[in-house]
Formats: sequence, C-alpha cells, structure tokens
Amino acid sequence: MVVWLAIAELVHSEGTKQLYNDAGLYAGTPPGSVTMDIYYWSATGGPVINATVSATNAPEGRLVAQAVVSTHWGGWGIFNVASNNPSQTVAVDYSDYAGGALRFWLWSQDELEVQIEYLTGDGSAQDQKVTQVIPSTQGQWSEIVIPFDAFPSYPTFPGGLNLQQIIGPFLISTSTGSGATTAPKNWYVDDARVTKPFSQLAIHPPITQVNPGQHRQFTIEGVSSNGEPVLVYGGFSVSTNVGGLNVSAPSLASSSVLTANHTSGSITVMATNATSPVTATANVQITSANLQREFGVVSDTRTNLNLDVDSKLLAFFGGSASSAPVITNNIYDRVEGFSSVQTTVNQISADSFSGWTVQWGLAGSADTNTTDMSWFYDGFIRFALKAPAALQTNFVVGIRSGNVPASTELSKVPLAGYATFDNQWHEVAIPIKIFAGSRPWADLSRTKNFFTITVVGNTGQQTFLIDNVRWDTGINATNAGLRIVNAFRQGADFHLNFAGPPGFAFTLQSTTNFSSWTNILQDVLSDSPYSFVHSNALRNARTLYRLLGTP
Repeated sequence: MVVWLAIAELVHSEGTKQLYNDAGLYAGTPPGSVTMDIYYWSATGGPVINATVSATNAPEGRLVAQAVVSTHWGGWGIFNVASNNPSQTVAVDYSDYAGGALRFWLWSQDELEVQIEYLTGDGSAQDQKVTQVIPSTQGQWSEIVIPFDAFPSYPTFPGGLNLQQIIGPFLISTSTGSGATTAPKNWYVDDARVTKPFSQLAIHPPITQVNPGQHRQFTIEGVSSNGEPVLVYGGFSVSTNVGGLNVSAPSLASSSVLTANHTSGSITVMATNATSPVTATANVQITSANLQREFGVVSDTRTNLNLDVDSKLLAFFGGSASSAPVITNNIYDRVEGFSSVQTTVNQISADSFSGWTVQWGLAGSADTNTTDMSWFYDGFIRFALKAPAALQTNFVVGIRSGNVPASTELSKVPLAGYATFDNQWHEVAIPIKIFAGSRPWADLSRTKNFFTITVVGNTGQQTFLIDNVRWDTGINATNAGLRIVNAFRQGADFHLNFAGPPGFAFTLQSTTNFSSWTNILQDVLSDSPYSFVHSNALRNARTLYRLLGTP
C-alpha cells in the first residue's frame, strides 16, 4: 500500500448555531470567528453554573450545564462578546434564523424563565429582552422549543425582538415566582442551539436491507430551505412486525437503532418545526439473503478503498512541542499483502497528540462527502497491530461521521482494552456499534473517517505498525457468536485463539495465493476458548486465514 499524506480543514454550513454542547460554546464558522462567554447572576453574587458536569443520561454527549441557586434568585446566560475583551458584549446578526427557534434540553423542578437579549432597532442602542416562562419539567429531561415568532418582532413592533442585533441568544434564570423563595433551586441544560426553520426531515439511511435479529441505525436532521442541516430531535416509531427500536416515541432522539423482526416495512419519525410537525420515513427490507460483507480500509487483500482516488490517509498532530508523525510503508514487516503502515511519533509533553486517519474523499473534501456503512452495525473494525508496551495506555482508535465536526466526536475508545502491546503482531477487533449513536457519536450511514488512530501524551519517540485495516459485518444469524480472541505470529508458527457458543461447529481455512482456500481444521467449540497452532505455516510463504461457522 502506498501512503500519501495531506492536511485538511473543516467548514460547516449554518442551519444550526450550537450555542452550548459537549464541544463547548459556539465558535462560529470557520471555528474561531465568533467569541461567546457565559455570564451569571445571583442574589448572593456568587457563581451558579458548572458547564462541564458529567451525566450518564445527557441528551447530547456526556456533559451538561448545572445551575445551583442557593437562595432567592439567580441564573446564567450565553453572550456574544468581543474577541479581545470577554467582559464586553457585542451584537451579532441572527436574522438568517427568522422563523426558526431557540431549542434546548432542560431538567428542572422549579419554574424558570428563558430570555433573549438584543439591541432595539430604533438606533438608541438600548438593551431589551423578550421572556418565556418555562414550567418545571418535574425532574425529567424535556426538549424546549421556543419559536422566534412567539415574540413581537421589530420592525413590526418597535422595541420587539430584533434578530439583527442579538447580544445574548440564551439566558435562563429563576422566574419571578421561584426567585422569590429562599429554597435552593437546581436545574440542568444541554444542547442549547438556534435553528433555522425547516420543512423537510432527512432520515439516514432512507432505505436499507437487514437480516432478522440484526440491527440498523437511523438518524434524522431537519433540512433548511437552503439545504443546510438543522439539528433536531424526533419521535421514532415502527410496527412490531418490522422490529423494535431502542428509542421510540414519545421519547425524542436524533438517532435510534432497529432490531429487525421478520416483515419488511418502514420507520417513521416526527419532529417539531417551531409549531408544526414534520415527518419522514425510511424503508426497511428484511431478507434472509446473506448480507455479510468485508470492507478494506488499509489493506492489500481487501481493496474496497483506493487511496488517493476515492479516499485519503491524513496525518495530524498537536499540543506543546509536538511534531508530525513519520509515516512510511514497511515492506519487510507485515501481516498481509505488500507492506504495513509504520508510524513513528515523538511526543514530549502531556498534551501532545499525533496520528493518522483514513477518510472518504480526498484532502479538503466536504464533510457532506460521506459513504453509507450502516450495514456494518453488528460487525467489527479489525486490524493487525505491532506496538511496544510503552504505548499501551496511549492509543485511541475511532471513527467519525460527516454530521459531527472534526475533533468533537465521541466515537472513539482507548485501545488498551482491545490489544496486546509486546512488539509482536496481534489481531485487534473492536465492535462497530460502540462508535454509533446520536451526535457526537457516529451516524454509520454517513461515515467520513473509517479509521483514526491517535497517540496521546508524553511518549518520547516510539514506533508502531498497523496492517490490514478493514470493517466486516460480523457473523450472521447462522453462526452468531463466533469471534477471534487474538491471532499472532511467533517465528514461523501461526497462533489463533477463538471462542463462541458451546457445540458450535467451525471451519478454519488458509490460502497462500488469496484466491483458493484450503480447509485445515474442522471441529466443535466447547466451553473454553479454542487454541490452534499452525506449525511452520509461515516459513516459506505469506498465509491468510479465515474462520467460518459451519451451518
């Protein structure tokens, strides 16, 4: 495999301004073009907000903003500020969002009020606010949608909401009623955003095939009149004959996973555009056909991607005193094909990171340029790794979909729990479903980055090798549960350890020419993992193995 390197930048359209989410405060497009800050106020004068509270039930990501008002009144807000002076508010034009809405998730046990602060349009440069009272959500997460059209607007109403000069797009406080009591108040906010109006919902994928008992992920977005994505949540529903959903109406989600039953049909989703509902459907074709697939990412024997034609391997690095990784083809130390990818990093600070990624599309291609990998939800990302023990706690592997801005994705895992680090080749298998979910996890049907490997921290100079990166759909319903525990070469011997349901029949095959396969082992699994050694198999030729369930 021939490796070429490039660096790409990301640009996003603006159907949505994400004021607050796991990535932090809105920073504009391109990132850094807008500065926002959080202000707070309270009867005691003390702080009331922690914007980085971990929550296992967060509607978006892993973090939420918690407000604690110890007595009487208090609140906080997100404000547009001067880039060189965060204590100075500035007015920003939000007129593109006319007819849209302010949306956020709220957990509360008290009545609150939400405000938008702006400059009046009469030239007096006076601050003004519009207010919406929000009843308690009774200790449950609830999405709040406040249409801008719910307020009197300038210029029809002098002094009304002026979207051309927004100072604070989101302020949340105790209400007149709750702020009058001395009792403490506590509430949480997540995924606050300003959205354009939309008249269409896009559901991804719009059509799919699936075997009974297998899974498919579906994700929704609104579509603005300019074709921009509008980040919304909706209620998913499906007939029980078609299957079951892990999140279904009346609960709201931006992504849901179908467990297929036996009858083809459709999934329906409904979302709210300001005041009116919008629906979309996806067609689900349930079939008994063999849907098993393999997809080569960086591989000489599975050649689905054609690097530098339809895809690109990109290097990256960052942090203090860090340098670009040195990436080369190693033709002498490999698992399959002609070469492996050798990477040398040199990181000397705790915040250093470097690595590489393989993306769909060439360098600089838009995040809307993606490919559908939703068939692989039940499968694995597999690759061969040879890395020293010194890097055991420093690897992160992940993927990304185009609807999630680069560097904000949560679709990644530490490699320590999946691989052995002893400078020997080992096969690694990571379940793809752990990467999939509502943003900032991945929508598999819009995959942008198939494989990203990152080394983090102060590692010094270290070298590792990767080979034969591929996705597969896993084992179908006929041979469900068969899995490779690990595989490695020791001298000329091939070692394979695998496991599965007791009584499960299997066949192990090998090939040296990558076209014809030879059965070398047939047996039945017991309660313990099965260990196999193919002695001297690798002395004279490169050998490829595959493990099959026997129907």
